Amino acid sequence: MEFGSTLQRQIVSISDSNPEFEASRIADKADCSISYVYDIQNKYQDLIEEADSIGPNRIGLSLHHPNKLFISEDLSEDLELNLEETQVTEFQMENGGTESAIHYAKTLMKSDFEAETELRELASVFAQLGSVDGYEIGTNSLQAYFSADKNKSAFDKEHFEQYLEDIREEYLSRLEKADAILGAEIAEHVFDLSVDGESINTERYLLSSNTAEEFLSADSFWIRELSSYDGSIESDSEMYATMCRSLTNHRGNEIDEIKEQISNTQYFAHGRRYHLGYQTGVELTAVTSTDSHLIEVDPDEIEFLTVKTTIAKSQENISIEELYEVLDGFTAISESTGEEYTAYVTKHDSAEQINLHLAPVTVDISLGENGVFINYPDTQMGADLKEGIFEDINQEFDLTEVDTTQLEIEPRSIHGDWVFDTNSIYHNMGEIPSSNLLNTILPNPFFFGQTVRIPWTVIYEINKHKDSGGPSSTVQDQGLVNLETLSLLQEHGFLEFEVENIPNSIDSQIKESDVADMHILQFVQECDGTLVSGDKRLRKLAELAGVRILEIENHSAASQVPDKMEEISDSVFSELGEHGSTKQEILSIVESAIQSKDQQSTISVKDEQLEDPEAYLTRLLDKKELLPVPASNDELTYKQCGEVDVVVTPSAAKQISDNIVNEGGDKYLPEKIIHSIVKKVGDTNYDLAHLNFHAPLSYVIAFQSTSMGGLSTEARQFYRLGNLENASYTTVEVEDSTTRDEEIHDAVLVAREKEYPVLCTGLDHTLQRVGGLLNVNVCEYDN
Repeated sequence: MEFGSTLQRQIVSISDSNPEFEASRIADKADCSISYVYDIQNKYQDLIEEADSIGPNRIGLSLHHPNKLFISEDLSEDLELNLEETQVTEFQMENGGTESAIHYAKTLMKSDFEAETELRELASVFAQLGSVDGYEIGTNSLQAYFSADKNKSAFDKEHFEQYLEDIREEYLSRLEKADAILGAEIAEHVFDLSVDGESINTERYLLSSNTAEEFLSADSFWIRELSSYDGSIESDSEMYATMCRSLTNHRGNEIDEIKEQISNTQYFAHGRRYHLGYQTGVELTAVTSTDSHLIEVDPDEIEFLTVKTTIAKSQENISIEELYEVLDGFTAISESTGEEYTAYVTKHDSAEQINLHLAPVTVDISLGENGVFINYPDTQMGADLKEGIFEDINQEFDLTEVDTTQLEIEPRSIHGDWVFDTNSIYHNMGEIPSSNLLNTILPNPFFFGQTVRIPWTVIYEINKHKDSGGPSSTVQDQGLVNLETLSLLQEHGFLEFEVENIPNSIDSQIKESDVADMHILQFVQECDGTLVSGDKRLRKLAELAGVRILEIENHSAASQVPDKMEEISDSVFSELGEHGSTKQEILSIVESAIQSKDQQSTISVKDEQLEDPEAYLTRLLDKKELLPVPASNDELTYKQCGEVDVVVTPSAAKQISDNIVNEGGDKYLPEKIIHSIVKKVGDTNYDLAHLNFHAPLSYVIAFQSTSMGGLSTEARQFYRLGNLENASYTTVEVEDSTTRDEEIHDAVLVAREKEYPVLCTGLDHTLQRVGGLLNVNVCEYDN
């Protein structure tokens, strides 16, 4: 039958004759793209596949339902599947020509599949994967996606949001074409894909990187001989759930999670281990024998067996092969029942682990630095098996059992929740500029699937800094963006994000230094978490208080970027014109300096972040080494500057603010005003300086309390200073000062304590006399 073009017929012919061929191999033979192979296979699938088979390009992946199968209505009708009675199908799977045994799964209609829920799982998986060839979403794994576009950075929130949206569109497009959506653990179990694979943390499932890469390539898996299951299903068996580890970590609701997943899976096969809960391997076993392939499980009728561990040290090295030879064919006689048991033994070379199964118990034997580890259920039968295993191994190798109560064995999850302080939310680490928190979260998958918690005092500090000074406005803005970033990561399933409830009443007299750090440490202790901080002083206090800490600068990609700020600064200042330079001129200087240092942009989450000339200019402004001043041509000019702190009186603030000019919607002090102030009070080698104006709180309160309503005239002057782009303003609270009619006292006290000069006018003659008596430098401003 003639159909399509010559190339299309060739693709169909190769696909039909070689069902084991991956799409990439077909594309090579037909000399076309992989995506085109998928399109043609979809278009002519009836000519390629058997009626009861589903090809790779028509299979979707589910992490949220790892043991279920979803099928389209069309496929159900074509195969005449009867899902109303049992909701179970049986099928074989094929991967690269290797066929599996018959598998069974609870099967639902594709219309019941919640794609939005699934996307929460997939986004974090792609972020942890490297490039996956041959599949559109795979090539959009985080590293591959941003490596392909040098103008985008994985650490930029807007770019990262676009990446997530692209994943969404690609996945929904593939989902629309899929006839079947297969649970990830089904494939992982059938083909043992977890071997040699690294673990990928998701919200509900611990996935092997091998499973994700092979499955997401959409190039390997086939579902064959799909039909309704017509066998019997046992429902009255007494059930044990044997854990591969003890449930003693911080996730106190793990048993409930396991029960929920058992309820959703519903039907279980004999002799198979299921990953249920967050990182727990669970084997469900029927105590009574049954001829049924499947058991319908009621989670409320299951007895959960916890695990105990015996460690045995050996004087000689033991290989996993030697251990397997000893245990293969293992039999044991229970002292309590007198019955003899013959074990089913499996070996996992990559994990150096052996599973020894004697229904209804599984014992894990593994090799570690301390010797042989035997994990067994905390039952009489489990103890009997442990004794028999230890005895058999001891006959071949001289073992010494270790008293585990004397060992400091850390639980699997030793960090608890991650608690971020204000410094880490600002993502400001010493000389490293403030940046997006993605710099730390994305390169470190140990954050994925975990909970990030923010104490209420962090929100308090950010708000206080906004209102009364602190880090630069750029740093403060980045802090707010980072809180939004954590919400974004939660929305897409990377992690859980919680902010502590703000107390109903907060003592307005409490100062930041009095409460914030101590509350953060107390918060970490109460939740048994780990403090994430770049504040060396707070980390030292945490260490003394016995609080676990994570030094954020040791894990952030931002701290790995070679800091060329000194070289960039030298280039900029050496090339500044006599009358300053425009923004565009400075950006050109910075870009040339970057290129001359061979600092090309890179996007890899493992390497450096994007180096942007705008970012360097922002750093120069934040460091207050460069000052923007209005020029006569309605354009800003940038000049090198120093930094000067000065206490300012209301009368001086008024005269200064009367000279403020508007440039592009922003407020600036003119160059001549700044120069005149620096000349009066400055202790700098430069003619210009970034002026840090300080005013005692009583200056604002006293005048405000006598105002007839609204903002007082004096308070408005200080407010105007606070809106300047080329100067800054801070309100200073003085210990034990009055809040009315003591402005002179407070101004002198602040100046004396901080060793700042005071800038006043002729109206403040009393202050000049008091300042002279207390050896405070009082300067009169004359515009």
